Amino acid sequence: MIPYLRQIHKRTYKSHDRRFSDNYPRWVVILPVLIVLTTLALAADSSLWRRMVANPDGAAVTGRLDFSSDSVIACAAQAAQRGSDLLCHDGVMACVIVLTTSLVGVLGVTNHSWNCFLRGPWCRPPFMQVRDLGCLQFDINNLMNFSDARTACPPPATLWYPKSNEQAATIADYLTNERYAAPAGGVCGPSVPLPDGYPGPCRPKGTATCCNATGVCGGTIADCTCPTCINYENVARAFWTGFQKKAGVWTYDDNRTVMDTRGVAPWGPNDPTNKYDCAAIYIYPLFNYNYQYMVVHCTVSTYASICRWPEML
Repeated sequence: MIPYLRQIHKRTYKSHDRRFSDNYPRWVVILPVLIVLTTLALAADSSLWRRMVANPDGAAVTGRLDFSSDSVIACAAQAAQRGSDLLCHDGVMACVIVLTTSLVGVLGVTNHSWNCFLRGPWCRPPFMQVRDLGCLQFDINNLMNFSDARTACPPPATLWYPKSNEQAATIADYLTNERYAAPAGGVCGPSVPLPDGYPGPCRPKGTATCCNATGVCGGTIADCTCPTCINYENVARAFWTGFQKKAGVWTYDDNRTVMDTRGVAPWGPNDPTNKYDCAAIYIYPLFNYNYQYMVVHCTVSTYASICRWPEML
């Protein structure tokens, strides 16, 4: 009986299959499946999209695409299809895709109306991964006192600080011997950019600290005072970090304290003097400072900052 029932079942199934095929072409069934698979493929692995503080409202009209969808997956598929790395969804029906070329002024700007996600490299210009120190920005375009530097990093970035004496030595080595080493052939400027997009610099100390209008490091008045010239002795001689004196004790932002023993890491050879309550990492070859901590005035001193982008939100 069992083989017979199997034959009956097979004939019945084929009969139903023919009737189904006659009334409903196969593409009616296959097409939705293909659409779903294509959408998932375009959206890519969800692990590639990470939450990002961003405000798509800051993007130019020509740099964004708006459409309606209640699905973040569909939004991600549209973003992937158009080669965009940022998508934002309002949790209801609004989706915004921001073109990769229009991310400046959008990333790091808070707007609680949007849930935004970034695809691809987490650390991108004007930040860059620096050895084992994290995703950092060396903001030489904005010189300010320590109080202003505290809130100047683009959210969610904050002032970087070394998590150990080894990291203090690493940042000193990177700045002295890599980022601000004497450039090959004395060439500087936009033609030889750094990985984070900043123009190729000159060494902040010496006889050729200025990148002149022709993209060569020099030290004359003309080299240092033209409208496009950059004097690295001014903009890169020191950097603020998350480090200051609190209640009479030198303290990092994670509440680790530092002894005020002169010449002991992370201090430079003649510090701390304890004259002021702020300190910056400073290059001063005459006194053997190579981006080590030096005590400086909190409000009169205006320096660049080192900002750190968090690994994950």
